[in-house]
This record gives sequence, C-alpha cells and structure tokens, in this order.
Amino acid sequence: MRLFFIVILLLFVSCEIKEEGLIYKPISISIDVESTSNLKMSEFFSDIEYIELVTPPNKFVGNVFKIINKNEKLFLYDRSNNNVWVFNEEGYYLNDIQIPVGRGPADLEHLTDIYITDSEEIHALGQFKIVVYDVKGNFLRNISLDFNPFNIFYLEDLQLYGGYAATMLNSRIDDKYKDSHVLYFDNKGEIFEKDITIRKGSEGIRYNIPNYFSEFNGDTFFSPHLDDTIYKFEDGQFVPYYSLDFKEFKVTDDVLAKRDSYSEIIWDWRDFWESEILNNGLISNITFYEFTDEFLFLKVGNRYSQHLAVYNRATNEVQVGNARFINDIDKGPSPFIYLSSDTDLFTIIDENTLIQHAQELDLSMENFNEQTKKFVEFAKAKNQDGNPVIVKYVIQE
Repeated sequence: MRLFFIVILLLFVSCEIKEEGLIYKPISISIDVESTSNLKMSEFFSDIEYIELVTPPNKFVGNVFKIINKNEKLFLYDRSNNNVWVFNEEGYYLNDIQIPVGRGPADLEHLTDIYITDSEEIHALGQFKIVVYDVKGNFLRNISLDFNPFNIFYLEDLQLYGGYAATMLNSRIDDKYKDSHVLYFDNKGEIFEKDITIRKGSEGIRYNIPNYFSEFNGDTFFSPHLDDTIYKFEDGQFVPYYSLDFKEFKVTDDVLAKRDSYSEIIWDWRDFWESEILNNGLISNITFYEFTDEFLFLKVGNRYSQHLAVYNRATNEVQVGNARFINDIDKGPSPFIYLSSDTDLFTIIDENTLIQHAQELDLSMENFNEQTKKFVEFAKAKNQDGNPVIVKYVIQE
C-alpha cells in the first residue's frame, strides 16, 4: 500500500510539471570538432595512481565493463566471470558476488548491467529479470520484467527503477510506451510511466555504445541515442541539463527527415545511416560523459572518428582533442575512461598492456622523469597472468 501511494505521488509531481509547462533551459555547450588539439593529461590531472587489485589465490579479475566508486569501495562488474567484485580503495579484495547463470530465483540467464545503492545492495540486470544481493553475497529478492531494459538505475528511497529500454527493440512493451527512451517500473516489474520521447526519425535506430545512467553529487544523468542532450533526473522526470551543439556536424531534424526516402520500414535504416550520417562525418553518438567537480569529460563522434571534449563547468570553456589524452605525466597508456567519482576519473588496464608499454619506454629510460620511472618499475613488476590494474586520474585542484 505504501508503494502504491509513492507511485501515485511521483506521477502527480510529474504530471504537474508537464501540465504547468515548466521549461528547463539546458546549458549549451558548443563543440567544434574541426578545431582540435592534442589534449595533454597535465592540463587536467595532477597525478596518476595505479591501484593493484589483490585477490585470493586462483581468483582473477576478468573483463570489467563497469567501475562504481561508492562508500570508499570499488565495485567492478566483470562480464567474463559473471560477478561483481568488491575492493577497498587501495585495491584489496573484500568480496565477490557471483551471479549464477540459470533460471532459478537467484539466477540470471545473461548479466548485462549492475547498480549499487547507497546501502550497498547489488541490483543485477539480466534478460527480463533483476536479482538483488547484499554486499556479503546473500540473495535478497528478484523482479521479473515484461520488457528487457539495457541499463537501469534505482531510486532507493522510493523503491522504483528507471531503465533505458531502447523500446523499439522490445516488441513485448505496450504500444503506449514505445515512443520513449526511459521507462519507470516498480519492484514488481510493472511499468507505470515513460520519459524522454524518442526523437522523430530516429525510431528503431540503436547501435552498440555504452549508454548508461551516470551519477554525480547524488544526481542521476542520462544521454540517449541521437539526442545531443544530457538529461538530469529532477522532480520525478529527466529534464535537459546540457545541450551539445556540434555545429555543421549536428544530426538535424532535416537530416533525419531524409530517412523516409531510403525506406519506410523502421528496422531498415542502415543505408540511410551510411549515406547521410557517416559519409558526412556527422556526430552520431556520445560514447561517454563523466562529471567531476570542475569538468565534464565527453567522448563524441561516429564509427570513423572520435573526439575528446572537456568542458570547464566554471568558465564554460571547451577544449576539443583527438580520441585519447596525451599522457605527458608518466608516459603510460591513455585508455578509455570508464568512470568518474565526484573528484577523479578511473579506468582499468590489463597487465599485458602495462608490461608491453613499459618495455617500449624502457629503451631510453634515462630521459624520463621520476613519475615515468615509477610507472616503468611498477609495470615491470606485474605478472602477465595477474589481475588488471585500476588507474585513478587525480583532477587538478
């Protein structure tokens, strides 16, 4: 009964906002991908810290797809091991929560996403199902779903979920929900509201980039496909927070209107995509976006070209660079960045990449600074069959 009233209250708040026509004016960020430079790490970071992951004997971290920094712990979603690792911030093993593969009450057929609550519940998403464990690995409950979300977030106080549904790919969803990117559902798996209307002309278009619900300062953010907007969850719905302007490389409504001249079949969009989007170099995706107190870090582009963009949140200045930072701090690798806490950025690098990179640098080590020498010594001491390494990029104060 309590949940019923919470749901009704949330719907009432959402409806009031829509009926009153309140307009949330987003902050515009102009990103000129033709005016790029090499972005050096030293412009944004004061240090790079390498965190060894120490696990019990014969237990090794595999293919990590998500890093969550919460309550002074690091939670790693390991797709190859079908589990969630828990480490302290120094990299020492605390626990690992194995998600069994199967159809039992505590099982998932295929683990696709995780969400960690402030109380350290692990909400693990699979096909048409969510299972919930505590941080000690005890199974708590499951939720059966009538649709198949790709990513989730959880409103712990309200016991409600939001999910990125890519709804045009979910034939089981009721028709009234198929026009929206985000669906809200309760802990019984029942959908009760939708959010962020799919842009006209982009229906059914989905490609493999890591759309997810980012968190910063206790708030949840989301950026759907072909929207050029970062939304913030506020007052029971997602509202525009940042609007990205790619100038002549923006996918405009006029561009999307050309889709009908290729095919009227909603699934048949490949020729349109190749001819109108990729061949013209238009920015088709936000590959990642991460907040810190000072900056918004973005990676934007298309299949053929990716760009880093760093937005200074205080000065509104934007710097645009190539796909990766130049690591001029310790000359180490400059990989894809997975996650930010409110203060720093994190990523993960496999030990073989570290070792190989260090061997290449070692040829002229006498020319390197102390930070580079420290990196080389650290990498050379790694075991080729050991765990990957968490890398923390410390933001300049």
